[in-house]
Amino acid sequence: MKRRNTGYRLLPLLAAALLCLLSACGSGGKVPAEGSVPGTETGSVLSLPGDEGSARLAADMEAGRIPEKCNVLYDAMGSRPDVTVTDPEQIRAIYDALAKVRLTGGEAMSVTDSYHHVIFCLRDGTAVSYRFLGEAVLEKDGKEYAVSGGGPLWTLVRELQDAQMAEKQP
Repeated sequence: MKRRNTGYRLLPLLAAALLCLLSACGSGGKVPAEGSVPGTETGSVLSLPGDEGSARLAADMEAGRIPEKCNVLYDAMGSRPDVTVTDPEQIRAIYDALAKVRLTGGEAMSVTDSYHHVIFCLRDGTAVSYRFLGEAVLEKDGKEYAVSGGGPLWTLVRELQDAQMAEKQP
């Protein structure tokens, strides 16, 4: 009896489904993360309309009220640690790098297993967080936004992680 391997017949269907997901098929007009349109930059991630936490963070930073701490993570499939920063100069550097991350137009759709975050703990106990799905999408208040310019932020976060991991080496 001859046995056929039907798994190969499913490959084109799986490829089409993946392509559909990546191209935002049925996404209600959302722009794919990788497909953000150049020239549609709408400002810093700190300037999302209606984002009171970011507005409070910006006002505190302008007034010289540096947050008590900042927790950052650049996820590399679970192999990188969260880092909590309390040094005001480092918190300022993280904030300045985050301010350079730009919204590149409207909502996005992302498929990732790599989650990064930056969380500031303000002096009044308020937490202001930024959750990234990979480097190209910001998830904020249940919406996903295409972003660019995160290179300096993620480089800084990885350096902080590297320093923390080196401290823990015997």
